[in-house]
Amino acid sequence: MNNQLISIKNLVKYFPIKKGVFRTTVGWVKAVDDVSFDIYSGETLGLVGESGCGKSTTAMTILRLEEPTGGDIIYQGKNLAKISKNNMRKYRKDLQIIFQDPYSSLDPRMKIKDIIAEGLAAHHMLNTKKRYQKVAEILQRVGIVPEYMWNASMNSVVGRGKESELRAL
Repeated sequence: MNNQLISIKNLVKYFPIKKGVFRTTVGWVKAVDDVSFDIYSGETLGLVGESGCGKSTTAMTILRLEEPTGGDIIYQGKNLAKISKNNMRKYRKDLQIIFQDPYSSLDPRMKIKDIIAEGLAAHHMLNTKKRYQKVAEILQRVGIVPEYMWNASMNSVVGRGKESELRAL
């Protein structure tokens, strides 16, 4: 049985170098050049490398937050590199990037329950009551007692609690 979740084949993302009044393209920055990998059910993939080597650009290109210059992004039998931007929206709810410093992307004043619920709300998933029930389930799944964290903000959580909260996201 094939448990392949996503297949990235020969992914390319080049950015144009433009000069002059007419913004003529004079060259290309090869941010991502021929990247290929597969991720199967139960696997985790971490992109590791020096600063500026294309890790974030690879992730952003897979989600089509940056348009690929070339290559294929196969997810659920569809080539995400070839579908319209509008159709891509429905796939983004299933795909996620976790950046090197995830704390920097979180609003320290927001309540943890609202940070977790924000993604569900953005994709119009569940009504408000069911959304917060789902948040409670997620918190329990990663070992956090929902009552303890329900009204806590990121500023009020330290150490291991932050790590668990980030897993819930």
